[in-house]
Amino acid sequence: MSNHRQGYFAQNWRREMTYIPKPRYFSRMLVSGIMFVYSAVFAHAGDAEVKVIGEIFNGQPARAEQFEPTFLAVAPLAKIRAMMGEVYELVGVPVEITGDELDYVVTTATHKIALKIRLGENGEIAGLLVNPPQKLSVDTSGTNESSITKAAIETDKIIGKYAISAATLSKTTIEFLMKDSELYFKNPNGNQVQLVRKNNNEFYILNMEDIIFSFKPDDGVVNKLTLDQKGQLIDFTRLDLILDEQKKLGDLSDVSMESAGYAVPEALNDGLKVAALSDVTGSEKLIYKLIENIEAGAYGEIDSLLIVKDGKLVVEQYYNYYGDAQAHQMQSVSKSITSLLVGSAIKQGFIGSVDEPIGKYLPRYRHLLKDGKQAITIKHLLTMSAGFDWNEQNPPYSDPKNIRMQEAMSEDGVEFTLSLGLINQPGEVFTYSGGYVTVIGAIIKNATGADSVLDYLQRTSTLKTLGFENLLWQEQMDGRINTAGGVMLRPRDLAKIGELMLNDGVWDDHALLPKNWVRDSFTNHTPTKMAALTDYGYFWWGKEYVVDGITYSQDSAEGWGGQELLLFAELDLAVIMTANNFSPDVPTTGMIEDFIIPAFK
Repeated sequence: MSNHRQGYFAQNWRREMTYIPKPRYFSRMLVSGIMFVYSAVFAHAGDAEVKVIGEIFNGQPARAEQFEPTFLAVAPLAKIRAMMGEVYELVGVPVEITGDELDYVVTTATHKIALKIRLGENGEIAGLLVNPPQKLSVDTSGTNESSITKAAIETDKIIGKYAISAATLSKTTIEFLMKDSELYFKNPNGNQVQLVRKNNNEFYILNMEDIIFSFKPDDGVVNKLTLDQKGQLIDFTRLDLILDEQKKLGDLSDVSMESAGYAVPEALNDGLKVAALSDVTGSEKLIYKLIENIEAGAYGEIDSLLIVKDGKLVVEQYYNYYGDAQAHQMQSVSKSITSLLVGSAIKQGFIGSVDEPIGKYLPRYRHLLKDGKQAITIKHLLTMSAGFDWNEQNPPYSDPKNIRMQEAMSEDGVEFTLSLGLINQPGEVFTYSGGYVTVIGAIIKNATGADSVLDYLQRTSTLKTLGFENLLWQEQMDGRINTAGGVMLRPRDLAKIGELMLNDGVWDDHALLPKNWVRDSFTNHTPTKMAALTDYGYFWWGKEYVVDGITYSQDSAEGWGGQELLLFAELDLAVIMTANNFSPDVPTTGMIEDFIIPAFK
C-alpha cells in the first residue's frame, strides 16, 4: 500500500483499549475502545480515509451522517463530539495525516495521535479507534541549569505519599523520600528510583528523561503533582487530603434521592421487572450516596451501575453519555457468556458433556492433539487448566510478543493454541488463557453447525430467549468471533444474564441451561492463587467478602477496565457495572463492602 499524505498521520495496532488520562487533561472519552466497532477484515486504505480523518479532526462537531448506524448504536454522537472536541482543544489543527492499511497518524504542531479507521461501503465511519495524544519529543537530556532559579521548589516540600483517588489507594499510592541527600520515587510495588531535577518544579527519573513529575506548590506547600509518562498525564494528590476525601464518601447526612439524581428504572417490556429502591431496602441512603460518589468520580470512570434485587431492577444509572440502548464493551465478560453457550449446546444435545475430549469436536486439528494433549477435555478448557505453555501476563498486552495478542492476530487461533506444548497435566494448574476460549468457540461452532458463535447465540441457542438488543461481537484476525473478549452488550442485557444465573438457569419459567450447570459453573475447580479473585469455575470467578463479621460469597463475570457482573446468591442480588478504568485499574471493593452489601444484607 502506498503512504498517503495530504498535509495531514500511522502507528501499529496495540490492543483494543488503552490508557485513560485523568479528566483534567482530557476525559475518558478519549480512550480508544469505547468508540470503535471493528471487523477482522478492513477496507482498502486510501485517500477516502485520509479525507474523513481530516474532517473529524477539524474542530467542527461530528455529524450523524458521517457514521454508520451500527457505530452510533455503540458510541453516542454526543460522546463522539465531546471526545473529538477535547482532542481538538488539546492538540489543535492537524498539519499532517499519514496512513497505510488501517493505521494512521495525525500530527499537529504539538502532538501525534495514532488511530485506526474503517469506512463502510458508503464512506461512513464503521470503525474508529483513537489512542491518547502523545506529545512530540522535547529535549530532556539533562538538567537545564538556566531554568533553575531561587524560586525552585525545595525537595523537603515534596516528601510524602500521594494517590490518584480514594478508590485506588492500594494500587496508586506513591511516595517521595530522601536518600543520601537525593530525592527518590517509590512506586506502589515498593520499587525505588532516583529523581533528577529538570527545572524549578519538575523532576525526571534517572536515565528515563521522558517520565517527568511536575509538582505544583501552593503557598510553598505541595499537595498536587502530575506524572507525565511519555505524554500520558496522571494527577496525584497528597495522601492526607485523599484520606479526608475518603471519609466524605461515607457521609450520609445530606444525601437524598434528589441529591443523588436517582430515578426508578423504566419498565421496557424486555423481561426485566422493575421496582423502587425503597421497596427492597430500608438502607437506600447508602445507594444514593454510592451514586453521588460515582458521579463525583470517586471510583474512576464508571459508565453504568445497575442493581437487581429479589428479581427486580431497582437501580439503573448511566454516565458519560451512555443510556439503556447503548451496547458497551464487555472485555473478558465475553468468556463467561461463552461458557453459557457451552451449557446451551449441552442442553440442546449438540455436546454430550464437558468431560468429552476436545478432539471429538475438532477433527481438523486432531493431528495436533498428541503427547498428552489428546486427553484434554472441554472441562479443562472451561476451567483454564488444560496445561499448555501459556503466559498471558508477561509480556503485557501492549507488547506484540504477548501470547494472547499473537494468538488473536494469527491466521488460525485454534491451531496457534493447540500447537503449543504442555507444561502441566490437564486439570492440575490454573493458567489464564484467551486461547482456551478461542478453542471453546470453535467447539461450539462445530458442534452446533452454526455459521459462527454469534450466529448460534442469536439464532438457535437457548440464550436467544433473553432477547439481547444491539449486541455486537467482534472478530479476531482469523475471522472467528473473539469469544475471549469481543462482546459488546447493553448493561440491561447483562442484568438478564445475572438473573438467569441467580435463578439456576431458569428464565421466565423455562430452563435454558442443563441441571446443575450454574452450580458447576460457580464451583471452584481450579484455585487461581490470586489475591483478589481466588476461585475459578467455568469461565466464572469467585471470591468472598466479610462485612460486619459475616461472609458473603460472590460469583462474577469480570472484564478488564471495570466490566463486572457480580452475583450474591444468598442476597438474591446482582450488581452490573461498566466502566473505562483501564490504567490504573480501579478496584470496586470499597463500593461492595461499604455500600452495596450493607444496603441489602
